[in-house]
Amino acid sequence: MECARIFSCKHEVMAVLDPLKEKEMENHNSLSCWNCKKTIEHVGMNCPHCNVFIDKEMIDRIAAGGITKISSGGLQPGIVFDERYEIIKPLGRGGMGVVYKAHDKYMDRDVALKLIPSELSMDPKAVSDLKRETALALDLTHEHIVRFYNLDTWESYTFVTMEYVQCGTLSHLMVEKGGSLSLNEALPLLTQIGQALDYAHGKNPPVVHLDLKPLNILLTVDGYAKITDFGLARVLRDLATRVSAWEAAGSLAYMAPEQIRGKGIGTWTDVYALAAVAYELLSGHPPFYTGDLRWQIMHEEVDPILDMPEHVNRALLIGLAKESSLRPKTAGEFVKMISNEIPVPDIYGKTASVSQEFSGEADEETGESSVWKEEWFENFVADEGKKPPESAGKPVFVFGIIAFLCLLVLGQLGWILYSQNYINGRIVDRLISVFKPEKQEPGTSDRKILPADHPQSVSVAVTKAEKNTSFKIPIHEEKAVDSPAVGGLSLATTPTGAMVQIDDREQQLSPVVVSDLPEGSHTVKVSKQGFAPWQGKVLVQSSQVLELQIDLSPMSGFISIDSLPAEAAVFIGGNPVGMTPLVLDQETAGELIVELKKEGYETWKKTFDIQPGKEMAINATLTLLPGKLRITSSPKSADVYISGNPVGKTPVALDKISEEKVIVEVRKSCYDSAKKTVAISPGKEAEADFVLKPSCGDLVVKSLPEGAEWFLNGERKGKTPGKAGSLEKGVYKIKVAKEKYADWEVDVTVSPQKNKPVIATLDPIAEMDENLYIDPVTEMEFVWVEKGCFQMGSIPEDPDRSSDESPVHEVCLDGFWIGKYEVTQRQWVKIIGENPSSFQNGLDYPVENISWNDTQIFLSRLNELNQGKASYRLATEAEWEYVCRSGGKSEKYAGGENPDLVSWYKDNSMGATHPVGKKKPNGLGVFDMSGNVFEWVEDVYLADAYLRHKPSNPTYKGEGSYRVCRGGSWLLGSKESRSVNRSYYFTTSRNYNLGFRVVRNP
Repeated sequence: MECARIFSCKHEVMAVLDPLKEKEMENHNSLSCWNCKKTIEHVGMNCPHCNVFIDKEMIDRIAAGGITKISSGGLQPGIVFDERYEIIKPLGRGGMGVVYKAHDKYMDRDVALKLIPSELSMDPKAVSDLKRETALALDLTHEHIVRFYNLDTWESYTFVTMEYVQCGTLSHLMVEKGGSLSLNEALPLLTQIGQALDYAHGKNPPVVHLDLKPLNILLTVDGYAKITDFGLARVLRDLATRVSAWEAAGSLAYMAPEQIRGKGIGTWTDVYALAAVAYELLSGHPPFYTGDLRWQIMHEEVDPILDMPEHVNRALLIGLAKESSLRPKTAGEFVKMISNEIPVPDIYGKTASVSQEFSGEADEETGESSVWKEEWFENFVADEGKKPPESAGKPVFVFGIIAFLCLLVLGQLGWILYSQNYINGRIVDRLISVFKPEKQEPGTSDRKILPADHPQSVSVAVTKAEKNTSFKIPIHEEKAVDSPAVGGLSLATTPTGAMVQIDDREQQLSPVVVSDLPEGSHTVKVSKQGFAPWQGKVLVQSSQVLELQIDLSPMSGFISIDSLPAEAAVFIGGNPVGMTPLVLDQETAGELIVELKKEGYETWKKTFDIQPGKEMAINATLTLLPGKLRITSSPKSADVYISGNPVGKTPVALDKISEEKVIVEVRKSCYDSAKKTVAISPGKEAEADFVLKPSCGDLVVKSLPEGAEWFLNGERKGKTPGKAGSLEKGVYKIKVAKEKYADWEVDVTVSPQKNKPVIATLDPIAEMDENLYIDPVTEMEFVWVEKGCFQMGSIPEDPDRSSDESPVHEVCLDGFWIGKYEVTQRQWVKIIGENPSSFQNGLDYPVENISWNDTQIFLSRLNELNQGKASYRLATEAEWEYVCRSGGKSEKYAGGENPDLVSWYKDNSMGATHPVGKKKPNGLGVFDMSGNVFEWVEDVYLADAYLRHKPSNPTYKGEGSYRVCRGGSWLLGSKESRSVNRSYYFTTSRNYNLGFRVVRNP
């Protein structure tokens, strides 16, 4: 029999079977689908245009602004999605969703954000399948698999985030390469894809992609392949097919036969897809890409690639084998076959060479291969049995006949669409054949008319004025089999989940689809608790599917709802219906959940069984919510009392307060207590914050020198510096004592606020000997230098002398104290507080990186701290040389002629300073006058300053930007460490070999 197409309308059938619904349908206000915006009949059904389920709650939420609808232009760059992902730009758009480049503000990284289509986001099964695949994808961490981050929902949308890969897909690469890749270009990519597949297949359980294709293989900046959408793309494709009956042909081209059959799917299915991708990389097109792809994938062998080696074609043939057991066991094994690392088995007992595949003698008339001609075409023969003209067998004529048949089919389809019209405001179901049969001649045999895309042979009659010819394209012959006289019924109800019984068959829950009903009349019964039962007759026709939609009528009861206090919001089934007191006379019978809500009161909720036609009175007494109180203080950890009862320490939160007012008191040691009255509102949180005033003070005691014992009102507190905290305001007696120093006492007034530190400057009462002095502030040691005269400058016989070291002249000096050592980093920090030294290897090292101006600041503060008891300065140039030469002796270095014994200089310093006092002292007991660091002196530098010296205590203080420094350093040679050497720097100069030594006036 001929194949037919059925056009019917479920609303028309419903009206015919249940006339009581006609008026209701005519008066029903039109609604719009929230997804596609097209008109629908009512809620609680699938949209006939986009197949999305129309839920009343969703429409109400959108109307109220509860759901953010994304514009047709998509997400705009700059907006923040889900309060986390800042959209940068769209990357691609397709049936499976829109992909954006976004920045994850929480993780501070770029991601790819795929927005799942709304019709899939609203499908519970779709979301469930995506969650299942997500759990598997999260476990895949491989360098050639795009990392999956998250599956989440925001408002009504579902989206996934994954690793962002910059450089396009394998399809883009093929376009850039002119359509295909060479074998050498393709092998590295196939190897990487194979490694990723084997990794996923090796999981327990194995993770199978099932949608591998060039568009799902991304490329990094470095040209490496990464498989994306592991499991997700296949799920989205399957769900889109289920929801909208749409399928991507781009995915079909890479499907294995078992995937089309829907059974026997496994890791071998991905191996087939990898072989299909390899075929496209090398040839520029998939193995099958035109015509009926399903038929070809299931039944036909792939053509060899003309310019590929035989082992490549053999590997492709086995990778694309119809039987999964014949394919390579792993993706890696297939890659090794195509790269000729392992032999390719001969699964068909033939090679895949091009010469054998297309061999055959040429046809005498057309010159074409006889194999090609015999396999695909049959001669065009006239009814009269006459021999056709020579051109009748040529493909051009055949293609003309095929084109004519296509036009005939399109004409019939157009007539079908035109015939679907409206009668009396209702759609009329029409049954139209794909081909309208012509009157057959006697003796013409009947043949089954198959769909246009079926691979079996068809026969089409063409009537002309002069003759009747038949054009046949035989592939497989099949005898016509009469179909049984059965039809189908697709039944849906509003609401769903109703019990459906057809005749005496087993009951089922709606929606119901039955495909084997005998032709004729059938009794349908529908029932659901709380709704009036429905029963009717339906007429099922052979080879047709009748669509039936039944809207069940709810049975009603009567409810009155009141509350104490009144004006509580009433919710039934979670939906607001009004305020108490309230009377509802059209509520659905059956189990009903009633909630009452009022600010400041606990939610009241109960379940009732409403009987049809009966009245029920509901009276509710609402319970007042307890109040909450949060108490904080500055400072924290204060004791809290409510109405005199302790409740904890601040901060404290109390959540069950029934009183309208409470008295809160906060107490803390050394702070004045605070108290206030706080009002408490039911169901709300009140806050009470206290800023406490201090009632105690702190006292800090320091001494010069440090480390002295100190006493508070006669009680020993420790060593200086020290602190006494939480002292009540008043007068306290402070005493400071240190061995070899006179005791120091003072009365101090303490107030409840910040007090100035007490600083005790101790007077020494004893010295180590008559020639040694110790500064009480810094504990620097000073050596006494007796007065005397000497010959200053270098003699002419000195080979290392410089012109500014002459002339030799006599100088007489008064006695003075000079530092036994260079000023150390410890002593500098005590006075200045910060250590500027480059070599901070210990506090006993000389301080360096000091300018001449810095020394003056140090000396000024030191003198201030000594409070006039001692006066310090830099040595004059004459004083320094006199001490260096052990009282004016003829010593080349400080204390002798061998620099290694007395000096740290370039040859022995190892490139750094050293602790003071580690070399031999000179004749006066002074250390490091030669080497370690240069030492600033008081004099202004002038090359001929010696000509201007006075005979007694000379110093040059004329104009000049430089100051003299003496003694050499660790950085320079022994020449600069000589006792008579003169060097100079700007007064502001600082570097890592500039230090100083201090002189104390007598």
